Amino acid sequence: MNKTSIIITIITTLFGAGGLFGFLTERRKRKADVKTKELSNIEKIFSLYDKSMSDLEDRRNKKAEEIQNICEQKINMLEKKANDLQILYEKKVKLLEDEIRQQKRKINSLKRENSELKKRIYEYESTK
Repeated sequence: MNKTSIIITIITTLFGAGGLFGFLTERRKRKADVKTKELSNIEKIFSLYDKSMSDLEDRRNKKAEEIQNICEQKINMLEKKANDLQILYEKKVKLLEDEIRQQKRKINSLKRENSELKKRIYEYESTK
């Protein structure tokens, strides 16, 4: 083989049909593609993180609102029960006061009756 044929073979191997030159250019292109994909993935990760943080805050606000509503309902229920108990207490007090008045009337009536009976006994004993 002569020198020119060897040189041509080397040149065609290096630059022709995907030789070394093609390999080097392709390698740079792959590295650039990898970098682009890495950046794209990082952007997606940050986007997902932002969405999850936003979603977390929304869920926290919604849960706080639910708790607030439950507390308000329980407060309203307790206020109603307290009001009902107050009304029941007032009725019971009135009932007991009425009963006390009735017992006082009976006592006064019994005192009068006792007094009359004492008078009768006194009159009966004095007539004997």
